[in-house]
Amino acid sequence: MPRLLPACALFLCAATAQAQQPDSLLTRRSSVIFLATDSATATPAFTTIQPLLSRVAGVQVTPYSGAPGANAVVRIRGAASLGDNAQPLYVVDGVPVFQYQFSGYTSSQSRFTPAEAAQAGNNPLLALPLGDVESVEVLKGAFETAQYGAQGQNGVVRITTRRGSANQPLRVSYTGYGGMQQVRRRYDLLDAREFAELANEAAAKANEPAAYSATQLNTLGPGTDWQGALLRTAPLHEHHLGLSGGTAHGTRYFTGLDYLSQGGVLLNSFLQRYSLRTNLAQDLGRWHLDGGVSASLTNQHQLAYNALQNTLLALPTLPLRNPDGQYAGEYNSIAMAERSNRTPRQQRLLVRLGARYELSTNLQLEVRGSLERDYLRQKTYDTYERHPLGLAQRQVSRYRQWVLNPALRYSRQFAGRHAVAADLELMHQSNTTADSVTTYLLVDPRTATGGIASSSGFFSIGQTFMSARLRGSYSYASRYELQASIQRTASSRGLPTKRWQWLPSAQVTWHAAQEGFLANQNAVSYLDAWVGWGSTSNAGDFGSSNFILLPVPGQAAYPFLLTELTRHTDAGLHLGLCQNQVTTTLSAYQRNTSIAIGTQSADQYIRNQGVEVSVAARWHLGQVKARSTVAASVNQNHFEANSPLTLGFRYHEFSAGQTLSNFQGWQYLGADPATGAPRYLDRNNDGRFQPDDRQALGSGLPRQLLSLQQEVSIKRIKVQAQLDGMFGYQVLNTTAMYLDMPNGEANASGRVRNRWRSSAPNASIPGADASLYNMPLSTYALQSGNHLRLTSLVFRCKIWSTAAREASVWAGGHNLLVLARYRGYDPNVSSAGSDSKQAGLDAGAYPVPRTIVLGVQATL
Repeated sequence: MPRLLPACALFLCAATAQAQQPDSLLTRRSSVIFLATDSATATPAFTTIQPLLSRVAGVQVTPYSGAPGANAVVRIRGAASLGDNAQPLYVVDGVPVFQYQFSGYTSSQSRFTPAEAAQAGNNPLLALPLGDVESVEVLKGAFETAQYGAQGQNGVVRITTRRGSANQPLRVSYTGYGGMQQVRRRYDLLDAREFAELANEAAAKANEPAAYSATQLNTLGPGTDWQGALLRTAPLHEHHLGLSGGTAHGTRYFTGLDYLSQGGVLLNSFLQRYSLRTNLAQDLGRWHLDGGVSASLTNQHQLAYNALQNTLLALPTLPLRNPDGQYAGEYNSIAMAERSNRTPRQQRLLVRLGARYELSTNLQLEVRGSLERDYLRQKTYDTYERHPLGLAQRQVSRYRQWVLNPALRYSRQFAGRHAVAADLELMHQSNTTADSVTTYLLVDPRTATGGIASSSGFFSIGQTFMSARLRGSYSYASRYELQASIQRTASSRGLPTKRWQWLPSAQVTWHAAQEGFLANQNAVSYLDAWVGWGSTSNAGDFGSSNFILLPVPGQAAYPFLLTELTRHTDAGLHLGLCQNQVTTTLSAYQRNTSIAIGTQSADQYIRNQGVEVSVAARWHLGQVKARSTVAASVNQNHFEANSPLTLGFRYHEFSAGQTLSNFQGWQYLGADPATGAPRYLDRNNDGRFQPDDRQALGSGLPRQLLSLQQEVSIKRIKVQAQLDGMFGYQVLNTTAMYLDMPNGEANASGRVRNRWRSSAPNASIPGADASLYNMPLSTYALQSGNHLRLTSLVFRCKIWSTAAREASVWAGGHNLLVLARYRGYDPNVSSAGSDSKQAGLDAGAYPVPRTIVLGVQATL
């Protein structure tokens, strides 16, 4: 990119608002969901901040699975990208981080593989313990996300870590808890006798001898509980030690050490995390210096993603172990689960330095720089029928990112009524990725060592992103405010003709509470109304720029480069009543994303439009003090195209006028009363069952989100609860697709107990039939994902308090209760990861557990 080099020399390198600190220019429509100063706000025992983000209206948080260290997809105001890894931008202490996900180099790309198998490494937010966090903000407005330009397309989560306070003596804080995790519910499966009867019916249907004799049927009892053999109650504990303080000479410091140990609810799975963070800030007259170093190490042991599915399908008529205690059978699912595993070891390092110099009262020069490094070593072992000795794989992956971010800021007031501000901010961001992968055919599968290297490869790539942003604002009498910005960005990953972009934005705000007609009254504390507009893109988002198209099952996947541009408009109202005892935020938005796939022109579009409302109220009744918060949103998503276009994937297919992640299939009509065969709607009445009879069955993206938080305090006792709901979406449980087929070849779900028989000709479930291996996608398999979840419930008691020192104990739980009709483990999982083209998939790879903990928190 020769044109980028002169721009680097222009002002130390490049920049955009990605590395900015909160400033007066940005009228902040963000939502603050976490403050360390309120020790009860942070719900204990969440291993990352992501479950807290659902408290913000319009934010969906869905884990990939319940495995220790699993990532989660966070969607802000719907899905605005076709990228395979479309996540919000995480900004930690002004630094854009966690943008890259290592590939897992799975052996097959011809079928759907859960994201945790297709990707390597764990949730990057694990590098950020909650004990290190000072505050978290979700930026979702049109103008505020536009300040992050080509990296703000999917929204921004801005995180500030702790630094201590000036003129504060050394304080030592400790937070620790211990508890257990267990599966909240289990699949209802056939026992041994029920399965044997099913197998005999299937054999009779095929005119074959019965698989089990009458004598065998009479001796069969419940049989082997394979599901119970793989599931377990797992321990969990975390310890965080923090040291913070400051001097009268402008020094502020914080050091945090954290250790997390999380056992998995599946046999032989666990996570260990070690974390260290040090922040230091110093004021020296006109100089303000700030820096920090954080490092984390995670060790994991993960089962193969299909271990649980194989176990659920295992025949209950077979024994788990032989009389000698050894696992029975050649392909014993528990034995294979123990042998097939991954052992990733991941190290993350983030170093940042910043300096601000006050050139004058109104003018400041600021320079920031950072280094992020991610290092992964992973060993994988798999047992396959075609490779009886097994396959092993060793992967070494490295990621390094440099950011340089200078800025010049100016602000001034005139005549007491006019205020102006302006800044010029540049950023240069570059990264390199290197992967080394070697695959071995093992000699001894018991040791997973030794063997012959059958294939190996080394991959390396580098990317550069730059931008320059000019922003200004004008305010009159603190009542009327106009803000505008313009950015010029460039990215090395784009096509030569699409590397440069202009990204403008603007916002008008009316602070109505400052008007004379609302002055000198106590009812309205503040009243703000705004209209904003901004442009963002994916040019600087290194994690979501790829698009994998799999048009025909059984063929190789095709990667394409995405070029996306989002234009975002919103309007809203902020209202505070009765000295802010009641606050309300109401907003409406529309986001239009134009998309070019590969070298095509941008003739595909994604449109999201919706409404969000948040209401918070503080109230008290005698000694009872409480805070109630409600956040709700409705989003409508559509895919549009100027020319006939249909995008097809393993289970999804959508075309113009339809929602992303649309399940396309047949309408199930029940079992044929005469034969018990499944029947489907013949839409064109041609008497044949063919693809033309398929129809849109619903989307995996929720349309309505709801979050409720309730906090009640009585003297030293505090109770906190968080409930979250998701509505208006469908879930395809790919494991249940096999369990719901009464073919007698593998175990089945309790649903098939009500199958068709000659004695029950009106049953809706198909009759036993060995040919039912691959029932087509239909309403028979889809389930509603609607649910309401008790996300967390915490009881806290303050046992000692004096001045700034205190100690408390607490008991709590997470994922305690889910009200849903879903037959799987949990309706809120995303096995396809953060790919919005394939939302609503549940591969049943790992249950989301229920967690019960006891803890203590003290500050000395």
